[in-house]
Amino acid sequence: MAEFTADQKEVVERILRIDRTDYYKILDVDKTSSDVEIKKSYRKLAIKLHPDKNKHPQSAEAFKKLAKAFEVLSDSGKRSVYDQTGADPDSRGGPSMSSSGAGFGGANPRMNPFMNMNGGMPQGFMFDDDILNMFFGGPGGGFGGNTFTFHFGGPGGATFQAPRGFGQRPQRPRPGTRAGGQRGEDNKLWDIISQLGPLLVVLIPVILGTLFGDSSSNYSKLPKFAFETSPGFSAERLTPTHKIPYYVNPASLEAYSGGSERKLRNLDQSVENYYINDLRNKCQREEAYRDRMIEDSYGWFFVDKDKLELAQQLELKSCNRLRDLNLI
Repeated sequence: MAEFTADQKEVVERILRIDRTDYYKILDVDKTSSDVEIKKSYRKLAIKLHPDKNKHPQSAEAFKKLAKAFEVLSDSGKRSVYDQTGADPDSRGGPSMSSSGAGFGGANPRMNPFMNMNGGMPQGFMFDDDILNMFFGGPGGGFGGNTFTFHFGGPGGATFQAPRGFGQRPQRPRPGTRAGGQRGEDNKLWDIISQLGPLLVVLIPVILGTLFGDSSSNYSKLPKFAFETSPGFSAERLTPTHKIPYYVNPASLEAYSGGSERKLRNLDQSVENYYINDLRNKCQREEAYRDRMIEDSYGWFFVDKDKLELAQQLELKSCNRLRDLNLI
C-alpha cells in the first residue's frame, strides 16, 4: 500500500516539472495576486507537500522549491527585483533581504504546526525557515522582524520599512582575486544598483513630497481647524478643489490672515491636503485590517465562512470617501 495518495504524488510532480525560478507558477498565482492570495496558496500547497504529511520520496525537494517561491514573492523587495529581472534575487551576488536570520533551532514548535515536537524538521531535511517564521510566527514573525523604519512629513506623512541589509554593498574581494577584471566590477555595480533600485523608487517621491509639500512645521503655523462646527469653531470655509467644509475660530482666522487672500488660499489648500492625506492613511489601515480578517478566516483545513463573509462585508469608510472624491 502506497504511503502517499495520488493527489500528493500529482502535486509533487507538478512542482518538480516547473522551472525553479518560475515562482508564480510554482505557487499557482498570477503576477497581479495580492499578498493575501499568495499566502493562501502557499498555505494550501504547504499542507500537501510537507514531508511530515507527504511521504512521497521527492516531497522534500518539492517543498523546498515551494518555500523558495514563497520567500521571494512574500518579500516586497525581492518580488520587485524578481518582477524586473525574472531571476532569483538572492543569486545576484547581494545579501539576503529576508526579515529574520534565525534557523529552525530557535523557532517555537508551537508556532509552527509543521515542526516536530523537538523543534526541528525531519532528519535530513534542512532549509532556511525565514519564510515559515514570517508566516506562522517565531523570530521576525508577521513581517515585523529586523527592519529599518523611515518616517517622513507631518500629519499624513509617509512611513517606509525596509529589511536590514537592503541595499547593502556586497563584500569586496580580497586583493589578487580580480579574475573577472572590469567585467566583475561592472557586475558588482549592477548588483548594487539592482538592490538599491526598489528602495530609491519608493524614497525619492516621498522625499520630494516632503521637501516641497506641506510639512509639520507648515501645519503648526496654521490656525486650529475642525471638520465639525462647535462654539469655538464657528467660521466656515471650503477647501478649493473638493469643497470640503471646515471650521476655524474667527479671531484665530483674522490673526493668521490679517485680511490677506493669499494666506486664506494657502489655509484652504493646506486643510484640503491634510484631509486627503488623513483619509488615505485611514483607508490603508482599513484595507490592512480587512485583509488580515480574510487571512484569519482561512484555517489549516477549512474556511470559516462566517468570518470570511464578515470580512468581505466590512465597510471601508475612509476608502469609500476617497472614492466619492474620485481619488481612488
